[in-house]
Amino acid sequence: MTADWSQTYTYDRYGNRTGTTASGVDTDNVTVPTDGISSMSYDNTTNRISGWDYDFAGNLTRGQNVSGVWQRFEYDSAGRLKKVKDDSNNPIETYTYGASREKLKTVTSTQRAYYAWGGSKVLVEYIEAIASSTPAYSKVYFYAGERLVSSNEGGSVDLYHHPDRLGTKVVSNSFTSSLTRQATLPFGTDFPAEGTGAPSTNNLLFTSYDRSANTGLDYATNRTYSPGQSRFTQVDPIGMASASLGNPQSNNMCPWKGEIWRKHLYSSLSGTALYDRNSSGCSRRYCICPFQGH
Repeated sequence: MTADWSQTYTYDRYGNRTGTTASGVDTDNVTVPTDGISSMSYDNTTNRISGWDYDFAGNLTRGQNVSGVWQRFEYDSAGRLKKVKDDSNNPIETYTYGASREKLKTVTSTQRAYYAWGGSKVLVEYIEAIASSTPAYSKVYFYAGERLVSSNEGGSVDLYHHPDRLGTKVVSNSFTSSLTRQATLPFGTDFPAEGTGAPSTNNLLFTSYDRSANTGLDYATNRTYSPGQSRFTQVDPIGMASASLGNPQSNNMCPWKGEIWRKHLYSSLSGTALYDRNSSGCSRRYCICPFQGH
């Protein structure tokens, strides 16, 4: 069957996505998923999402994921996400970091995952059951410059990553000789019907961010991205250093208590054309005041 679908987006004057309307069916003749939460409104005073909670620094502390499920968020003193909980305050995932923003450990109810870094990239992952004290090798990654080209899972399965400009588009499996085509909608919602082949175990999806199967959030090294709200959960850690006179959109600022601050919206109103690989700057994205919205 030929797919016949569309996504229609609406925005306010600050670039906040206020709504998404999906129509049509995918290649499986199933109604196409909506790219993110279908409708959001914003407080006229703060420009934050109405009904959601934020801390004093502007980080999201309670909001919905792409399925509309409420989640709660805790941050450390450096503004790094340290815990995601359900709306009853039960932990879903807990994170530990090194001296900077590289995540070293993720803990769930069943396991601990450890990450070994080389420069700005994860090179090796180890998994340890909660009842165990011995980590086991899980996955290793190989890069050509900044681009992921292959990975090995469990020591026996080699996966080759074939990219488009936003990240891995096709994964070929040397063990099964199969191909898997990955697809997401413009702001990150998973779109499995547009993929082909066996389900991929690749967790590097939207613009190569590391997506958690437990929370639905994307770890983007410097911040955490939420496909549901089409924005990051934290303020931009790089601050004004990412502003550029050559890119006027990056200089969108506002006064707040006599100071100049800024925040990072994941879009220049063009989720298919632009990206921010490490979520650490707005040179490729539209930026607005940190205390008036994400």
